[in-house]
Amino acid sequence: MNCKQIFTIFTILFVLLSTIVTSAPMEKRANDNITVSSPDNVIVQVRPASGGKPVHIEIGRNPYDGHLPFKIGKWNVKESYFVQVTVVGKPKFTGNSAKFQIRN
Repeated sequence: MNCKQIFTIFTILFVLLSTIVTSAPMEKRANDNITVSSPDNVIVQVRPASGGKPVHIEIGRNPYDGHLPFKIGKWNVKESYFVQVTVVGKPKFTGNSAKFQIRN
């Protein structure tokens, strides 16, 4: 592995630590941020833990500034979700956050 790959792996680990949601559920129709700190573009997906289509997808273009705001809309309050972050063009560099739920 070269230095750039190692940096990318550490960046993904940092992104995952930054995106872990607290154990308290989020409010419906609330705003939250996914924090990233990588000079590479990333794909951020909020997915149901049970599988299925993502409820939010966004490409962070050079997200080194640190925030990708997203709105919690009509999500199922009985479902658990997680955030998946993938470096664009490098599908092997993917990580998942802890599961979280939405509070009505």
